[in-house]
Amino acid sequence: MTTMLWPPSASSLFNMRSYLPESFMPQYEGMRETILSWLEIFGIAGTDVEKSTDTSKARQALTDAENALKRVREQKKNAEEDLEEIFNPEGFGTEGEWKKLDGTCLALDTGEYTYEICMFDEAKQKPNKGGTTFNLGKFSSWNPSPDVKPGDPAYYEKQIYNRGTRCWNGPERSVALVLTCGTENALLTVAELEKCEYQITGTSPALCLPLDEKANGREEL
Repeated sequence: MTTMLWPPSASSLFNMRSYLPESFMPQYEGMRETILSWLEIFGIAGTDVEKSTDTSKARQALTDAENALKRVREQKKNAEEDLEEIFNPEGFGTEGEWKKLDGTCLALDTGEYTYEICMFDEAKQKPNKGGTTFNLGKFSSWNPSPDVKPGDPAYYEKQIYNRGTRCWNGPERSVALVLTCGTENALLTVAELEKCEYQITGTSPALCLPLDEKANGREEL
């Protein structure tokens, strides 16, 4: 014995069409409209559809809220990592004083070549009269001397750029950038101390200690 549930829901009426042959569709559509009009009069039809719509909206709102929370958490995490990097003594200094130079390019024209260093990125040797531009190395580290440690002024007086384009029958090109206190960020001299191993000197205000720190240094001496 088959038990028939009455009244049929609106969703049941919508789904029945998938089970009917094409030849019965015109009759079904007419009957469907009549039944739905009756159900609407008695306040029965539309309930399932409205509930389904409300549920979908609630789920979408929950999904949107979860995605927004996820984005906020990611932004917070990225901001914390950026702050940690900026004030890392091994990176941009204890006060983040080197951050503003990140990506800043300094150049020196020596006549035959122009030497360019983009801070914390790479060093290049560019011929002034045509030819090949050589990569002199990517930023590797600050002063690697065991006699200095991150946070010491001397630690920031040298940058190492290495793994540049290999010389013909020689080593990979590299640069030691030696910096001192100066009123501007500039390159001053270039010297090839060994084959394809360059020393470039320059200045930066970031190396100029505050007057009180200089005074304390003299008192300690």
